[in-house]
Amino acid sequence: CVFDRLGPKPIALVGAVLLLVGYSVLAFGAVGAFHLGSEVAVCAGFLLGHGSAWAQTSALVANAANTHPARRGMVIGLLQANFSISAAVYAQVLAIFFPSETSTGT
Repeated sequence: CVFDRLGPKPIALVGAVLLLVGYSVLAFGAVGAFHLGSEVAVCAGFLLGHGSAWAQTSALVANAANTHPARRGMVIGLLQANFSISAAVYAQVLAIFFPSETSTGT
């Protein structure tokens, strides 16, 4: 396994680079630096998905390895819950700071 050979830092770095490239492509396309077609947006989304997975895996395994076995399940559960609920939190932040760009449901 790559993680067992290299440890969490290189895996987190790969995740960070993938996230940086994915978000940069979307940001530059959004401000009009280039035409952001659907193919480019899908590729950026692919990079974002993989970057998130690499970063989350690195954090998950590093924390599980450094936690007492009796508390390992709780640590993994909290990390997974945090990752899962973050979309709801960011949606609320978006609605607060950019109210004209979010749907009100009416």
